[in-house]
Amino acid sequence: MELVKAFTKRYGRRFGLFGKGWDGNSSWQGPVPYAAQHEVYRRSAAALGGMPYAYYDYYTSDRPFIAIASGVPLVDWRVPGVDRILQPGRDWWLARSQEEMFGLCDQLLEMPSSDRVHLGEAARERVLAYHTQYHRCKEMVEIVRSIRDARLAGRRAAQPKLSFLSSSCTAEPAPDAILAWEG
Repeated sequence: MELVKAFTKRYGRRFGLFGKGWDGNSSWQGPVPYAAQHEVYRRSAAALGGMPYAYYDYYTSDRPFIAIASGVPLVDWRVPGVDRILQPGRDWWLARSQEEMFGLCDQLLEMPSSDRVHLGEAARERVLAYHTQYHRCKEMVEIVRSIRDARLAGRRAAQPKLSFLSSSCTAEPAPDAILAWEG
Protein backbone atom coordinates (compact mmCIF):
# COMPACT_ATOMS: atom_id res chain seq x y z
CA MET A 1 0.00 0.00 0.00
CA GLU A 2 2.78 2.44 0.91
CA LEU A 3 4.66 1.79 -2.34
CA VAL A 4 1.53 2.44 -4.40
CA LYS A 5 0.84 5.64 -2.48
CA ALA A 6 4.42 6.79 -3.02
CA PHE A 7 4.35 6.09 -6.76
CA THR A 8 0.96 7.76 -7.12
CA LYS A 9 2.26 10.83 -5.30
CA ARG A 10 5.52 10.98 -7.25
CA TYR A 11 4.26 10.33 -10.78
CA GLY A 12 0.63 11.44 -10.56
CA ARG A 13 -1.34 10.77 -13.74
CA ARG A 14 1.73 9.22 -15.40
CA PHE A 15 1.43 6.26 -12.99
CA GLY A 16 -1.13 3.64 -13.99
CA LEU A 17 -2.22 1.13 -11.35
CA PHE A 18 -3.92 -2.08 -12.40
CA GLY A 19 -5.50 -4.97 -10.54
CA LYS A 20 -8.24 -5.47 -8.01
CA GLY A 21 -8.73 -3.70 -4.74
CA TRP A 22 -7.35 -0.24 -5.48
CA ASP A 23 -10.66 1.64 -5.44
CA GLY A 24 -10.10 5.24 -4.44
CA ASN A 25 -6.53 5.49 -5.72
CA SER A 26 -6.39 8.20 -8.38
CA SER A 27 -4.02 6.09 -10.52
CA TRP A 28 -6.22 3.00 -10.53
CA GLN A 29 -7.17 1.79 -14.01
CA GLY A 30 -9.09 -1.33 -12.94
CA PRO A 31 -8.36 -5.03 -13.25
CA VAL A 32 -6.78 -6.51 -16.38
CA PRO A 33 -7.67 -9.98 -17.64
CA TYR A 34 -4.63 -12.27 -17.57
CA ALA A 35 -4.59 -12.63 -21.36
CA ALA A 36 -4.73 -8.85 -21.87
CA GLN A 37 -1.65 -7.95 -19.81
CA HIS A 38 0.55 -7.54 -22.90
CA GLU A 39 -1.78 -4.90 -24.29
CA VAL A 40 -1.60 -2.82 -21.12
CA TYR A 41 2.17 -3.15 -20.79
CA ARG A 42 2.67 -2.14 -24.45
CA ARG A 43 0.97 1.21 -23.73
CA SER A 44 3.54 1.97 -21.02
CA ALA A 45 6.89 3.73 -21.16
CA ALA A 46 8.12 1.42 -18.39
CA ALA A 47 6.53 -1.22 -16.20
CA LEU A 48 6.82 -1.59 -12.45
CA GLY A 49 6.72 -5.03 -10.88
CA GLY A 50 4.68 -5.80 -7.83
CA MET A 51 5.84 -6.91 -4.42
CA PRO A 52 7.05 -10.50 -4.55
CA TYR A 53 5.08 -12.95 -2.44
CA ALA A 54 8.33 -14.38 -1.14
CA TYR A 55 12.01 -13.50 -1.08
CA TYR A 56 13.26 -17.07 -1.45
CA ASP A 57 16.28 -17.42 -3.70
CA TYR A 58 15.25 -17.41 -7.38
CA TYR A 59 11.61 -16.61 -6.57
CA THR A 60 9.68 -14.92 -9.32
CA SER A 61 6.30 -15.37 -10.91
CA ASP A 62 5.38 -15.34 -14.58
CA ARG A 63 4.46 -11.65 -14.40
CA PRO A 64 8.00 -10.28 -15.01
CA PHE A 65 8.30 -12.47 -18.09
CA ILE A 66 4.91 -11.30 -19.34
CA ALA A 67 5.96 -7.68 -18.84
CA ILE A 68 9.37 -8.10 -20.47
CA ALA A 69 7.91 -10.11 -23.37
CA SER A 70 5.71 -7.09 -24.03
CA GLY A 71 8.79 -5.13 -25.06
CA VAL A 72 8.65 -2.58 -22.26
CA PRO A 73 11.50 -2.09 -19.74
CA LEU A 74 10.59 -3.57 -16.34
CA VAL A 75 11.64 -2.26 -12.94
CA ASP A 76 11.16 -4.96 -10.33
CA TRP A 77 12.26 -6.07 -6.86
CA ARG A 78 15.64 -7.69 -6.42
CA VAL A 79 15.29 -11.18 -4.99
CA PRO A 80 18.42 -13.31 -4.43
CA GLY A 81 19.26 -15.28 -7.55
CA VAL A 82 16.92 -13.59 -10.03
CA ASP A 83 19.89 -11.73 -11.45
CA ARG A 84 20.99 -15.13 -12.77
CA ILE A 85 17.78 -15.58 -14.76
CA LEU A 86 17.96 -12.32 -16.68
CA GLN A 87 20.67 -9.68 -16.61
CA PRO A 88 19.93 -6.57 -14.55
CA GLY A 89 20.39 -3.33 -16.47
CA ARG A 90 19.95 -5.12 -19.77
CA ASP A 91 16.82 -7.28 -19.47
CA TRP A 92 15.22 -5.73 -16.37
CA TRP A 93 16.08 -3.21 -13.69
CA LEU A 94 16.13 -4.54 -10.11
CA ALA A 95 15.80 -2.50 -6.92
CA ARG A 96 16.27 -3.24 -3.24
CA SER A 97 14.20 -0.31 -2.02
CA GLN A 98 11.51 2.15 -2.96
CA GLU A 99 14.14 4.84 -3.50
CA GLU A 100 16.07 2.58 -5.89
CA MET A 101 12.82 1.91 -7.73
CA PHE A 102 12.23 5.64 -8.10
CA GLY A 103 15.78 6.11 -9.38
CA LEU A 104 15.50 3.31 -11.93
CA CYS A 105 12.09 4.50 -13.12
CA ASP A 106 13.40 8.06 -13.44
CA GLN A 107 16.45 6.82 -15.36
CA LEU A 108 14.27 4.91 -17.84
CA LEU A 109 11.72 7.71 -18.20
CA GLU A 110 14.45 10.31 -18.84
CA MET A 111 15.92 8.28 -21.72
CA PRO A 112 15.00 9.17 -25.25
CA SER A 113 11.96 7.12 -26.19
CA SER A 114 13.86 5.37 -28.99
CA ASP A 115 16.55 4.15 -26.54
CA ARG A 116 13.95 2.89 -24.08
CA VAL A 117 12.07 1.09 -26.86
CA HIS A 118 15.33 -0.47 -28.08
CA LEU A 119 16.11 -1.79 -24.58
CA GLY A 120 12.61 -3.18 -24.17
CA GLU A 121 12.58 -4.87 -27.56
CA ALA A 122 16.01 -6.46 -27.06
CA ALA A 123 14.93 -7.86 -23.68
CA ARG A 124 11.70 -9.08 -25.29
CA GLU A 125 13.65 -11.02 -27.89
CA ARG A 126 15.77 -12.72 -25.20
CA VAL A 127 12.70 -13.70 -23.17
CA LEU A 128 10.95 -15.11 -26.21
CA ALA A 129 14.09 -16.99 -27.27
CA TYR A 130 14.89 -18.56 -23.87
CA HIS A 131 12.21 -18.00 -21.22
CA THR A 132 8.77 -19.07 -22.38
CA GLN A 133 6.52 -21.78 -20.98
CA TYR A 134 7.70 -23.93 -23.87
CA HIS A 135 11.32 -23.64 -22.72
CA ARG A 136 10.51 -24.46 -19.09
CA CYS A 137 8.24 -27.38 -19.99
CA LYS A 138 10.78 -28.80 -22.43
CA GLU A 139 13.45 -28.67 -19.75
CA MET A 140 11.17 -30.30 -17.15
CA VAL A 141 10.32 -33.12 -19.57
CA GLU A 142 14.03 -33.68 -20.20
CA ILE A 143 14.73 -33.82 -16.46
CA VAL A 144 11.92 -36.33 -15.87
CA ARG A 145 13.12 -38.38 -18.86
CA SER A 146 16.68 -38.48 -17.48
CA ILE A 147 15.40 -39.58 -14.06
CA ARG A 148 13.27 -42.32 -15.64
CA ASP A 149 16.12 -43.54 -17.83
CA ALA A 150 18.55 -43.56 -14.89
CA ARG A 151 16.14 -45.47 -12.63
CA LEU A 152 15.42 -48.03 -15.35
CA ALA A 153 19.19 -48.52 -15.59
CA GLY A 154 19.46 -48.91 -11.80
CA ARG A 155 21.37 -45.69 -11.15
CA ARG A 156 20.76 -42.12 -10.01
CA ALA A 157 20.20 -39.43 -12.57
CA ALA A 158 22.89 -36.82 -12.97
CA GLN A 159 22.05 -33.39 -11.65
CA PRO A 160 20.51 -31.41 -14.49
CA LYS A 161 21.98 -28.21 -15.83
CA LEU A 162 19.25 -25.61 -15.72
CA SER A 163 19.80 -23.56 -18.83
CA PHE A 164 17.68 -20.67 -17.58
CA LEU A 165 19.85 -20.12 -14.49
CA SER A 166 23.20 -18.97 -15.69
CA SER A 167 25.89 -17.08 -13.88
CA SER A 168 26.31 -14.62 -16.71
CA CYS A 169 22.85 -14.82 -18.32
CA THR A 170 24.33 -16.59 -21.31
CA ALA A 171 24.29 -20.26 -22.24
CA GLU A 172 26.56 -21.31 -19.35
CA PRO A 173 24.40 -22.93 -16.60
CA ALA A 174 24.93 -21.96 -12.98
CA PRO A 175 26.70 -24.88 -11.24
CA ASP A 176 25.25 -24.31 -7.77
CA ALA A 177 21.61 -23.62 -8.59
CA ILE A 178 20.30 -26.99 -7.37
CA LEU A 179 20.97 -27.54 -3.69
CA ALA A 180 19.40 -30.91 -2.88
CA TRP A 181 19.38 -33.12 -5.95
CA GLU A 182 18.20 -36.68 -5.29
CA GLY A 183 18.03 -37.95 -8.88
